Amino acid sequence: MNRRERRAGGSLSADAPASEAAALHRDARLAAEAGRGEEALALMKRAVARDGRQPELWSDFGLLLEQAGRLEEALAALRRAAALAPSVAAAHSNLGFVLRRLARAAAAVDSFRKAVSLAPDHPPAHHNLGMALEEVGGHEEARACYQRALALDPGFAHAHLALGHALEAAGDVAAALGHFRRAVERAPDLPVAHLSLGNGLAAANQLGEAEQAFRRALELRPRYAEAQHNLANTLHEQGRLDEALAEYDRALAAKPDHIEAEMHRVTLFLYRPDVGLAEQRRAADACAAHIAAGIRTLPQRRGTGDAMPRLGFLSGDFRTHPAGILVLPTLEALARAGHRFACYSTSRRADATTVRFRAAAGEWRDVAGLADAAVADRIRSDRVDLLFDLSGFTAGHRLAALAAKPAPVQIAWAGYPGTTGLAAIDYLLADAHQVPASAERFYSEAVIRLPHSYVCHAPPAEAPDLAAREPGPILFGSFNALKKITEPVLEAWARILAALPESRLLVKATVLDCPATRQGFAERLAARGIGGERLLLQGASSRSAHLAAMGAVDIALDSFPYSGGVTTLECLWMGLPVVTLPGDSFASRHSLGYLATVGLGELVAGSAGAYVDLALALARDADRLAALRGGMRARLSAAPLCDIERFCRSFEQACREAWARHRAGEPPRSFSVQA
Repeated sequence: MNRRERRAGGSLSADAPASEAAALHRDARLAAEAGRGEEALALMKRAVARDGRQPELWSDFGLLLEQAGRLEEALAALRRAAALAPSVAAAHSNLGFVLRRLARAAAAVDSFRKAVSLAPDHPPAHHNLGMALEEVGGHEEARACYQRALALDPGFAHAHLALGHALEAAGDVAAALGHFRRAVERAPDLPVAHLSLGNGLAAANQLGEAEQAFRRALELRPRYAEAQHNLANTLHEQGRLDEALAEYDRALAAKPDHIEAEMHRVTLFLYRPDVGLAEQRRAADACAAHIAAGIRTLPQRRGTGDAMPRLGFLSGDFRTHPAGILVLPTLEALARAGHRFACYSTSRRADATTVRFRAAAGEWRDVAGLADAAVADRIRSDRVDLLFDLSGFTAGHRLAALAAKPAPVQIAWAGYPGTTGLAAIDYLLADAHQVPASAERFYSEAVIRLPHSYVCHAPPAEAPDLAAREPGPILFGSFNALKKITEPVLEAWARILAALPESRLLVKATVLDCPATRQGFAERLAARGIGGERLLLQGASSRSAHLAAMGAVDIALDSFPYSGGVTTLECLWMGLPVVTLPGDSFASRHSLGYLATVGLGELVAGSAGAYVDLALALARDADRLAALRGGMRARLSAAPLCDIERFCRSFEQACREAWARHRAGEPPRSFSVQA
């Protein structure tokens, strides 16, 4: 009882009536403080039976019921308390808390507004209202509530955290960090403050400090699943895969139903050279079963009678993000062809690329603040026939909404290079390179194979003109995320640089902005004989500067087993031949698919030794290297990979075929689209 009363702003009455009900009330409080919840509930039930006119009795009874998870009973008790004490702010606040837990956010907003009107100078009242407003999409008003709470009490740690989270969700990481730091200053022993600070630092690519913040949260609260999960994410981003896996396992041991930790653990397997397709499939299936557990499947419909179905796209990455970059050309081409489709955005982050998505979409739905069930209902009410999921197990996913099957046909595409294991997702849009026939059994989805590549490429407008490289030592380059650079990759790079003593290596990755991450990575390279005098490390930059850095390199060395995606396409456009080593997984075969589509299959290695030999042979053949660089853009421009209208026609054909099979009552089964 006391915990919730502090959050709600105090008890309802200073003095309890001297009666049998008051004595029972007193005994119930003592039992609750001693941790005897069931006894406290029984005593409170007797107290309200003795005297049902006292609002404080109903309030404490409701709070005990809420703590026991009996939310509907708690709601009834707290409504009784609010009716008996309509002018007491705490009565409405307590009611609002339970309404939020019951996912009745709009009603919670009403209760918290009453509390604010009754206690306008009480900081927690504004904070509570802001939290409820976030859940109904009132993000700007919510921020104003937090700011009002802080104006009344600048040291209110929870208001700093809430405002920081709101700013971070809107993309203002720097401002969010300021509030997280102030929360830690005001409440240094509050584990969630260190957790939030760690999240903000990770978003700002300050991974070393983020790691320290998460570890401090764990010192204050051992077996803190959220801190263990986020620490694992931070370790993963730095390429510390073994440590990351151990932390994911600890998070799941502390909280077995931590779906996000389980999803990220499955994703980690895509990066590990020791995890094959069979293990990836088993892990994805288990995670999908947990996601779908308890999800109510919506009533199914046959859809429209049109040959071309109504399309919808669900994503948290309708912005300048690898998934957004890969799908935007197709959506714009669909719009030019006269198709009207819906985009469901699960993120509030936006940029210039978001503007283009909104312009292409027939309907733009901001569903970031909606619960999964509400997202599913929104999609179904829009009568989407084919729904494309562009997230999979990545940030912004709504797999629980997909599990409800809001669209008759659901297709995974572009956002996640692996199986989701989710039975409600019917198809995976791929090509023959990404998912060969021999690998189909490791995917829960039927596979649709497009004739050339599973995505198309629009040359980046920010790309500078190509300049001829000056004669001199070979400069190798890697522009993939640091988490993709595994120990076998480093071993191959060491062999390449050892064979060409004058060559150098440029590694450019966003997380290298962090001094601790940079130092740790340099030490990994130094342990393999790649000293600092041969190493160039660069962090984040504008996209134009990023592309210019590619243009200054001679040969790109791909990562494995998770290869480059957008990065490989950008390297090719900047004239760089990319040496790659594909494996069996979708994640390992992106570069293979792109190189095959543009006629550069000779850059695809079959083993780590062949990868080294290909890179060395190319580095030693100046004429061949110059010819490749000089003709690369023309090669790409002439290839199906960059023929957006042609790709759009294949995409339309895939949609029509999947839809025709559904209308014919056929179960999902793999098929190929003819060129």
